[in-house]
Amino acid sequence: MKKTLTLITLILVGCILTACGEKKEKNIKGSLATLMEEVYEGVDMQNLDRQKVTEDKMEYMLGSSDLDIKEAYSSEPLMSSIAHSVVLVRANEGADVENIKKEIKEKINPQKWVCVWVEEEHVHVESRGDLIILIMDNENDEKLLENFNNL
Repeated sequence: MKKTLTLITLILVGCILTACGEKKEKNIKGSLATLMEEVYEGVDMQNLDRQKVTEDKMEYMLGSSDLDIKEAYSSEPLMSSIAHSVVLVRANEGADVENIKKEIKEKINPQKWVCVWVEEEHVHVESRGDLIILIMDNENDEKLLENFNNL
């Protein structure tokens, strides 16, 4: 009887400790271009230029060219006086996503446009698994962030 009770106690303790452990969020599958379409669902924005972020554009789009990332995809107005930028980033396997987010948040310039800027409270850097999003938008930031969180 004591052995059975001890075994049950050990199993319960093991289950409790496992439940309290850190949960690893699953990576979101799909191309960044397709995911970007989903992020913009229900957001009325016209004339956006969406493209792969090349190495020469990395610092302008993300604040740094020295990030441990696999790929990035951006969306910004073609020609407009609207301060708006959304960048999806896929981190390299095993990369420190929290560190990448911190570096982007610290180094991105929300005043990178000539005559317009985004207020600091409307700059978001969030992640889901290995996918990171940078949102800079004074009007649509909450909807874009909600769509990202619903991917």
